[in-house]
Amino acid sequence: MIGAQILTPDERLLLLSLYLDYSQLSSFSCSIEKLVNEHPASRKSITAFFKKMQFMNFLKVEKSYGTRGPNRYFFTEHCHQWRETDSILGSITEANHLMYSKVIREPCEPIVRRNEDIKLSNSNRFLLLILILKSDSLGRVSSLSISELSKLMGVSTGSIKLRIKALKAIGLLSVYIPGCSHKAIFGKSKGVLILDVMNAFISDLFPKASRLTANMPNFYDSDFFGISEVSALLAGMKTIHLTFNKYDFDFNSIKKLFDKDNRGAKVNVHDHLQFVICHFTSIYLIEYWDQIGTSNEVQPIDESLTLDFLTPKNVIVNDVYVDFLKLISLWIHRTAIAHKFLLLFQYGVSFRPKSMLIIPTKKLNTHFSKFEVVFEAHGKYQSDVLSVGVDGEICSAMGNTKEIKFDEFIGGLYSYLVTI
Repeated sequence: MIGAQILTPDERLLLLSLYLDYSQLSSFSCSIEKLVNEHPASRKSITAFFKKMQFMNFLKVEKSYGTRGPNRYFFTEHCHQWRETDSILGSITEANHLMYSKVIREPCEPIVRRNEDIKLSNSNRFLLLILILKSDSLGRVSSLSISELSKLMGVSTGSIKLRIKALKAIGLLSVYIPGCSHKAIFGKSKGVLILDVMNAFISDLFPKASRLTANMPNFYDSDFFGISEVSALLAGMKTIHLTFNKYDFDFNSIKKLFDKDNRGAKVNVHDHLQFVICHFTSIYLIEYWDQIGTSNEVQPIDESLTLDFLTPKNVIVNDVYVDFLKLISLWIHRTAIAHKFLLLFQYGVSFRPKSMLIIPTKKLNTHFSKFEVVFEAHGKYQSDVLSVGVDGEICSAMGNTKEIKFDEFIGGLYSYLVTI
């Protein structure tokens, strides 16, 4: 007996592959070997798929009795109607299907981890397709929760989390920040997924995106930018060394506010808050690019603006919460300054971004941190990776050279930051 009339992610991907090849033909023949070669599946599972398509009245078959030729099939009207109602399959049309053909069926180079090949399975390929369809032009997916992805895929939330880990392991997904609930800060928030738009398997779908990565000694982060200091405070550090000249914050009270109602998910809350800050830093940079870091700048970001962005409906807006917003505003401001200076340093003073996605800063080890920004700009800019040594010298993955050391360049940034 063939199972219930529900298509698995693998079957939806196979049906989509068939539909893109043959939907315009009155009938078609397709060998088992063709699908086995295009998709990592066994002959047994492909044969079962064809039987299920006939059972569900999606395919009709004309058997090739007395000949050696393959059976001929044709799509039923029921299949056409069902495809149009499927939110994912219905998004792939004649007009755009060539864009997604690579994701649907072309081979993806496996990643070798611990002497094991990690491959892109059909079901994980289908999840990747969903994420691409739901992402913005920089690869960010912030509109779907895990439960919503579960419904779109037709699998459990636990299965979705395992598939997300698989996409990260293969290198197609660069960031996953789980959703969380924190009434005292920003209420209930959905998870965020960020595709690696520079991965060769999907980069063609994000043709205008570029990326700048800078691997820098941690002392630059602490001394000049202050990002890790504020981050460490919210993560649980007891003391903070960063000086804010214009504000006298009650850090202990802010820390208590952050710890309140975290429901044991402090890591998720902290990671999500970092993403929120990076998200609004990206918006701030696009809207005020020419003013940031100049004498015409409105600084720091008004905490009332952050209040509108960040505050959940039922939060108690007291003096401590306003202090918290001021601290976040300053963090946004410093993050904006750091990334603007990095982009101008690499691409020159004429650089202007059209859209931007700042990736949360990562500590690579005890000595180095990674700054990363994905962007679209006026004109195409080459992606690059900068490595800044402890002596301030800069190496570029693309072979670009700089006549000045990074600490000479950053000195102007530090002189500016200590005034805010």
